[in-house]
Order: sequence, then structure tokens, then C-alpha cells
Amino acid sequence: MKKSLLLRLLLLSFFISVLLFGFFLIGIFSGVEMQLLDNYYGGYEPLDDIVIVAIDDKSIQEIGQWPWKRNVYVDLLEQIEDAKVVAFDIGFYETSDDDAEFAEAISDSANVILSLEHGNFYIEDGDLYGTETLTPVPVLYKEAIDVGYVNLVTDNDGVTRAVNLNIKGDHESFSEVVYESFLGTSSLHTENRFLINYVDRPGTFTTYSFNEVIQDDFDSSIFDGKIVLVGATAQSLRDVFFVPTSKGEAMAGVEIHANGIQTLITQRTLQVQSPWLIFLLFLCFSLATSVLISAYKFIKSGIILFVAIILYIFVTIMLFNKGMIFSILYIPLVSIAAYSANAAYLAHFLNKEKKKVLGAFEKYVSPVIIKQLLDHPEYMKLGGTRKEITLFFSDIRGFTSVSEKLSPEDLVSLLNEYLSEMTKIIIDKGGVVDKFMGDAIMAFWGAPIKQPNQATLACETSLEMLDKLDKLRKDWKKRGVPSFDIGIGLNTGDAVTGNMGSYQRFDYTAMGDSVNLASRLEGINKIYGTRIIVSIYTKRKTHNFVFRELDKVKVKGKQKPEIIYELICRKGDSYDKEKIETFEKALLLYYHGKFKEALEILSNVDGPSKNLIKRCKFLIKNPPKDWDGVWTMTTK
Repeated sequence: MKKSLLLRLLLLSFFISVLLFGFFLIGIFSGVEMQLLDNYYGGYEPLDDIVIVAIDDKSIQEIGQWPWKRNVYVDLLEQIEDAKVVAFDIGFYETSDDDAEFAEAISDSANVILSLEHGNFYIEDGDLYGTETLTPVPVLYKEAIDVGYVNLVTDNDGVTRAVNLNIKGDHESFSEVVYESFLGTSSLHTENRFLINYVDRPGTFTTYSFNEVIQDDFDSSIFDGKIVLVGATAQSLRDVFFVPTSKGEAMAGVEIHANGIQTLITQRTLQVQSPWLIFLLFLCFSLATSVLISAYKFIKSGIILFVAIILYIFVTIMLFNKGMIFSILYIPLVSIAAYSANAAYLAHFLNKEKKKVLGAFEKYVSPVIIKQLLDHPEYMKLGGTRKEITLFFSDIRGFTSVSEKLSPEDLVSLLNEYLSEMTKIIIDKGGVVDKFMGDAIMAFWGAPIKQPNQATLACETSLEMLDKLDKLRKDWKKRGVPSFDIGIGLNTGDAVTGNMGSYQRFDYTAMGDSVNLASRLEGINKIYGTRIIVSIYTKRKTHNFVFRELDKVKVKGKQKPEIIYELICRKGDSYDKEKIETFEKALLLYYHGKFKEALEILSNVDGPSKNLIKRCKFLIKNPPKDWDGVWTMTTK
């Protein structure tokens, strides 16, 4: 290969390195990278020195409704008086009649740490002010050996990975205070964001029920000389968070602090590496890719690059276990990008006849499918593959009334105009338009090629379609053409995708229960007066949007209840937050069978509220025997 061509390839790889390093610095793919790194956490044994006393559902049932009187904590302190440190992950921020008794118990124990909390706001003279620090009542604060912030750091993807060691500079974090009190030494960590090196999945630490511990026959010697963390694990108290080791199960806040304390004690701290070291790796991998692809054929160089990426990933795992965090996403990404760009540069011309075929068929079939069929002719056969995909269904509302006002020719013209605009949005967002069913559209993401952000693409597509439809309706009004609205249903799940039909004629489509659910969700927009309804499975796959929980329902034809949501808008867009929050409060009361209380705070402002008002009135008149919050749909 000529040196001039190799130089151009190296320059191209250098440009890609700089570009992706820019992405790295501004964190474009940081959410994905953090989720990938989450798989590295875990695999340790919990320290015997850390024990949790859990305010669990059983304790609440036995002791009584939360919050408890403080003499209950006096009983606890008497039982665990020989613990080295007793740390309460509970906010004693309001005065109580038995504060004096509790304060005396704290003083006698001389090992109690209480919690502070960085609140969201406070109200003074009717005005809303900035953040405040919630502190224990003075009589308790005075007797505690120390206090610490219990605030956790939840990242944009909803996962809690860190604590702030110094939130306002006046107090340390809860984990650090407990660590220092237990070992009698100061922490050496000065950075604000402290990454917790999670031990393992939720429920790993030794835990005893609060009610069990305060019993007279309980052997309290097991707490001698240990750290005892007291906090809520009951689901009803909602002090739970998703963490890197969750695997779908939330972890109680008190156990997160236990993980933080163990990280400090064992010194298994995590350190994100310097951006400039990452950039050096960018250059090494991208420039090496240019040399590799110039020396070998595409397939061989691709295999070598793949092996190098796998080896790099194994190295990052070993380094993570040593406390060093290296990029797991960007290095493979820059390698693949450099490889792709170099390959494209070397193969800059395409078969002209292939272009003609592609151009002709793109008018009828998604370019994604065309490319797959051109690259893999073996796909031109019957059969399917099980994949996780995101399904999309849309349907026109009031199409019958519109069709009655137009001639067949004008109706076809209007429908074609609408379908053309909607189809363009779907295809531009990487979706596959499966079929048109009269005025309805079925599409999906995630097949035939895998799309990790398929749910995000589907949600973006849905919102863009509504924006485009609103513009079309304004134009139709000016032209004197009757307009209509649409309903959209989204669901993410496993389905069989492939060529279905006969050998004489077949279509690329998707089949399965997840397809049926998406269709049902589209249909029940009419019941809730909404435009976009998504399943919980789609909501869990994306964090870029604002959703409103609508209901727990059994859609027609299914026995399993599903939690459904309304897609409101993109995060950052304006919306009526107060209206949404009011509705969700009423919905929670409704779930708990408090129909009258739900009615009291509901206002007849939108479709979901009207539906819930109607539902509550019906249930008040017809009280259910065994209410579980699930509503069974009798129509599609």
C-alpha cells in the first residue's frame, strides 16, 4: 500500500479519535458506559463487623404504623449497648413527646450517630426558598457522638453509584462518619464524589429485623464491638434505590451505606482514570487499526481487531478489581469507528447496479431490510429469530367521520399524505415499517439489526409524529380539509422476527405476545384520552423522557396485569408538572383502595383524570371484595 494512502488513513483515525474524545468529555454515551461498568461490580463477601437492623414490613406490622414513638429506639439501644457504633439512617427531624427519654438513651450509649439530610426546599412566610439541611432535633443532636449526611448520588439513568463525602463542607457523609468513629481515624479521601464499590446484590449484609432485636430473649452479644446500622428496608417506606448490582432488585438505602462503609474500611476504592490517559488509548487503538487494515484484508483485520477488543475488556475487568476504572465503551467504539471509516475509505466505490436496485426498493421496503438482504441473500427464505424488539402501533381517531366528509379520491390523497410523513419519521429513526392496516401503522425497532437504544428511538419517533401531525392539522385547516388525531402504543419485549408467509410470497414481520400487547395499548388510548401509552418494559429501557403512570390493567386477551404509562414529553421540555404529580398521588390512593381520598384531590383536567374520577365513583358504589389495584379491560 502506498505511504500516502496509509498517511490519509492515519489522519482519518486521528480525526476520529479527537471527535470521540470530545464525545467522551461531554459524556454523550456516559449513561451506556456506566451501565456496562455496572456488570463489573460485586463478588465480595460482606464484613462481619457491619450488621443491619432493618425496619422491615414485619417490624411495622408488629410494632405499629410508621413513624414509631421514640421509646422504641430506647429499647433497641438497651439491647445493642455494647456495639462499637450505632448509626441511624433515620431522620429525627421533628420533635416528639419522648425525645428526652431517647436523648438520655443516646447519651448513655455514647456510640450513636444520627443522620442529616440535604433537603430539596423549605418554606418561610409562604415563600419557597432553596435547599436546606434537615437536622435532628437539638436535644438528640446534642447527645449524638456525630452526625452525617445520608444523601446518595443517583445518576441520570436512575442508578445510585456514589455518595458525596462533603456536601456543604460543614459535615461529612454518613458512611465516612461511621468509618471514622469505628476505626478512630480520619478518611484520606478528599474528592467530593465517592464511588461505592458494591459488595454484591441487595440483601448481602447480615440483617436482623428490628422487632426481633428488641425482644428480651434475643442474643444481643452478636452486636458487640460492631457497626450497627439502623434503617428502613420496608418497601412501603420507599427508601430503596437501584444500584450497579441490583439485577432488577432495588437496594435499601441503609445497605447502600453499609457498602460505602465497607469500601472505606477495606480500601477497595474506585478511581476513574485521567481523561488524557484515555485519549492516549484512543490514539493507540485507532492508529493501530489503520496500520492493521492497511496490512491485511478486511475479514482478517476485523478478526484481529475483535480479539484485541476482547483482550482489552478482560484487562479492564482486572484493573477494575484493582480499583482503576477504564473506559469500557469508548475504546471499542473508537476502534470500530476507525475500522469502519478506514474500510469505507478503502472501498469508496459501490456497484452501480446495486445502487439502482437499492434506490428502487427503498420506496417500498425499509433501507435497513434492503441492506440486510443485499449483504445476506440467505435471508430470502422463510423463518424467524427470537429477539427483543420495541413494537409500535398507531391508529387514526375518528377516521370514519373524516371519510364520510371526503370523496374516495380526496380521502386516499389525505391518507397518503399522512402515511408518507409518518413513515419518513419512522425510517429516519431506524425503524422498520412492518405494514399498513388501512389507516393504522405497525413498526418496530431492534430487528433485523440490534439497536441498544431501540426504546428511546421508538419514543422519539412517537413524539415527532405527534409534532408533525399537529403541523399537518394546521395546514389541513387552512385548506378546509377535515383533520384527525392518532393514538400510539409502544411495548418492548421478545418476539419472533423474520420472513413469514409462503415461498411464493412472504413479508418481513414480527409475531408474539409482545406484539399483541403493543396493539392493545394503542387501542386503550381511547379509554384514557391519551395519545401515547407505553408499557413498563419500554419505560425501563429509556431515561430520556417524562412519563406518567396511568394504571395497572389486564388488557383484553391477557391474564397478567401490566403497569402502563403515558409518554408526556422529552426531558427538558415544558409540561404541567403539578397536574402530573397530583394525578399520580391520586393514583396511589386508588391503588390502595382509597377511592374517596383520590376523588378529593383529582380535578377534571384531562383524559386520565376523567377516567380515574369515573373509575373511583364506580368503585365507591360497587366496592370490590379483593381489591389489588388492577383493572380488567373488557374492550380492545
